[in-house]
Amino acid sequence: MMTILLRLREPSTWAAVGGALAAFGVATDVTAETWGQIGVGISAVIAAVGAALPERGGRP
Repeated sequence: MMTILLRLREPSTWAAVGGALAAFGVATDVTAETWGQIGVGISAVIAAVGAALPERGGRP
């Protein structure tokens, strides 16, 4: 569990989550327009989290 929490602190993990959500969209009875709005909202949240988290392993 600690490994997962540590990975969630890395911006690259959030970028991968966003990409996976976009690539593996689930087909349901929701209209295409609604899926587009949901995708934009999720992308905005993931981008904000990725921008707020510090990058690890590079120059300080």
